Amino acid sequence: MKRHSNKIAALLISISTICSGITAISAVAASEKTIQAQKEIILYDQSETSEKKNTDFSEINLKRPNKNQKDFSFAYQITGKEPLIELGVDEEKGDYIVVIKRAKRPNNDIIEIVLNSLPEELGTALLKATGSNNGGAIFCTDMTSDMIAETIDILSPLFEVYVFDKTNEYEEVKLNVRANISSCVLKYGETAELKAYADGGIGDLSYKWFKNGVIIKGATSDTYTATEPARYSCTVTDSVGLKSSTGTINVVSTLSFAKLPENVTIIQGSSADMSVEISGGLAPYTYLWYKNNVEIPNSNSATYTATSAGQYKCKVTDSLGQSITGRYGTVSIAPELRISVDLNESQITPGSGTRLRIQTSGGYGSLSYQWYKDDSPISGAKSSDYVTSTAGNYYCIVTDSLGQTVKSKVCKIVEKLSIASNPSSAIIAPGKSAKLSISVKGGAAPYSYQWYKGGNPISYATSDFYYAYTSGSYYCVVKDALNQEVSSYTAQITVADKLAITNKLPESLILYRKDSGHTYTVYTTGGYGSKTYQWYKNGTIILGATKSTYTATCGGTYFCKVSDSLGQTIFSNEAKLYDELYLSSQSSDKIINKGVFTTLSVSVTGGSPEYTYQWYETGIKIKGATSSSYRTTTPGRYSCVIKDSLGQKVETGYINVIEKLKITKQPVKCAIMATYTSKTPVSVKTSGGYGRVRYQWYRNGHAISGATSSDYNIYATGNYTCRIWDEYGQTLKTNICYACLKLQQTGKTQGTTIKKGTSLPVSFSVKGGTQPYSYQWYKNTFNNMITGATSSVYNVTETGYYACRITDVSGQVLYTDYISVLVK
Repeated sequence: MKRHSNKIAALLISISTICSGITAISAVAASEKTIQAQKEIILYDQSETSEKKNTDFSEINLKRPNKNQKDFSFAYQITGKEPLIELGVDEEKGDYIVVIKRAKRPNNDIIEIVLNSLPEELGTALLKATGSNNGGAIFCTDMTSDMIAETIDILSPLFEVYVFDKTNEYEEVKLNVRANISSCVLKYGETAELKAYADGGIGDLSYKWFKNGVIIKGATSDTYTATEPARYSCTVTDSVGLKSSTGTINVVSTLSFAKLPENVTIIQGSSADMSVEISGGLAPYTYLWYKNNVEIPNSNSATYTATSAGQYKCKVTDSLGQSITGRYGTVSIAPELRISVDLNESQITPGSGTRLRIQTSGGYGSLSYQWYKDDSPISGAKSSDYVTSTAGNYYCIVTDSLGQTVKSKVCKIVEKLSIASNPSSAIIAPGKSAKLSISVKGGAAPYSYQWYKGGNPISYATSDFYYAYTSGSYYCVVKDALNQEVSSYTAQITVADKLAITNKLPESLILYRKDSGHTYTVYTTGGYGSKTYQWYKNGTIILGATKSTYTATCGGTYFCKVSDSLGQTIFSNEAKLYDELYLSSQSSDKIINKGVFTTLSVSVTGGSPEYTYQWYETGIKIKGATSSSYRTTTPGRYSCVIKDSLGQKVETGYINVIEKLKITKQPVKCAIMATYTSKTPVSVKTSGGYGRVRYQWYRNGHAISGATSSDYNIYATGNYTCRIWDEYGQTLKTNICYACLKLQQTGKTQGTTIKKGTSLPVSFSVKGGTQPYSYQWYKNTFNNMITGATSSVYNVTETGYYACRITDVSGQVLYTDYISVLVK
């Protein structure tokens, strides 16, 4: 390469190969006056076993362009670091772009290009890549740094190199392409010569012809011979990738009809679509329709809707001026479909059936028939006549080939009037009725009815049923709308005797517990058929009690319902049977705290439910205590007397209300004795209880003989308690009284000096109190507790004064002397 001292900017490009993917990016196209390198840069062979080949760039001549560049798309990626290729530009200061263009496609290899050694006087340089593949990416460092690295997927060992100016004071590069023709008609056996003319661009131009948007293989010159109709175009590309196209060239065949209007017949008031289809020519097409050779205004589409009879044809012209006219299509109007012989409106059918028949006129083509009964189609009834023996409303719908329909009159077929069901004879209860009903079949509605009793018409009895309340012979006469008349059979109605109970049940009785029960009986007269009985207690059916007699075994309100076969029902009077009054529950004895209310209650069973109550205390009536419960705070012996409205009376037993036995003063927890045998008095006080309260003192769990009062003199150390009980059985036990000598210190570890890092176990000896003892050690003062130091011995490791608080189970507390320890 030719070098110029201080005048040539050096661009160092390092290239090597690896494998990677492809990503899309953008690049720049040069102006038309850019001078490309005089030589291609041939990169080294990319196989791993071959030697690397560098190109001599000494003859490369790069000149500054006179016009600005234009952006276009490309796809490549770059990696790697060697070998070095040097490439120079002229000395003029400015912004430049280095473009590496793919020349041909090798294996999918990847090139890294590193741009460095950027001189300050050159300005900014950009490294770009161009090519036809889609995908690729460029990765750039800061453009002002010492090294600019951009990564491009090249996919080729052969490149062309360009350098362009980036200044904005020049014109934009353009490439204009046009065709020799925009459209033409291709007749059968002929060809069409197509040519593309290009203006502008940079360097050599390449051509690609397309047919219906698809590349024509081998069509790479500026001309192409078309042999068949299609949409053609040509795309021209210059040496830096700038593209332009001719636009679409329409090569079409001769205009002709693919479809012509058909002959058609329509019904009056309908329409027919007359249409044509076109083949060949160049759209858009224009249409003009004619009726009987007269132009139809505004008929400018491929389809015309004809509503009247006539001959229709269409003239079509394409956008190239080709014009053709088709043959006629004839539209005819069919005659109206009518019924010439119709049905009668009503008809009575004999047992063998009736034939229905219609005749038609007009219409078009073949006719179809469908008979209906009560608006539902009759399966298989598809001719001009139909035979039926079933009543109903009949008609026929006729349809021709064009869909014209006509409906016949409705003929009502009526069967002969007859009785379907007769009224029935019946026996009824007094005050009840028998419903007499009749139904008919056949005939023609509406029907009229008239009921008779004993041969005489009954006033206002003119419906298909009648309610008879009296005995007699009844029948009905029915007429239809056609004046047919039928009579029912005679029904005999009989009114039975009234059902009655002839005796009265006793209204009030007491059933004593010694009795097995009380028997009730009802007697009846009248009624019809068998009688049924049902006994009730307190309004509820008694299961199995279905005879005229019933034995009641418990209190309640009883009555009997009697029914006969006709449904007559009567009830006996109510009979009240009361159980003997007896006590069912009463409160048990109550133990209460002094001044606290307790509730005494009582309940009874049997007797008349209007009960009265009276409470007593030790046989004395309590004023106002007249309910089933009584609240009191006073100990005593209580009872209650209960009476019912029948005069029966019961009385409760005594209910004892007792004040709860309590200890009001416990013995002292710790009784300190001067000596092991010195006299020490202890006592206990109580309140409440029932009757005489008794005491028994214990030493170490053993009863002390003769110690049976609330006071006791202790003569020996030990653990003392007292058991207390009353005549009702309430029992208490006092807390433990610990009788012991006074807790005293008898010795201690002597203070001394110890070496640092060693420890001294210290302790105190005591006597008296009640074991076990608990310990808490202190340092220097009794306000400075040593956490966790709670055993009888403490290991001292620091200088200080140590003391201990000792407590026994009776609560005595001893604060010891101090033990002095010096650590050196």
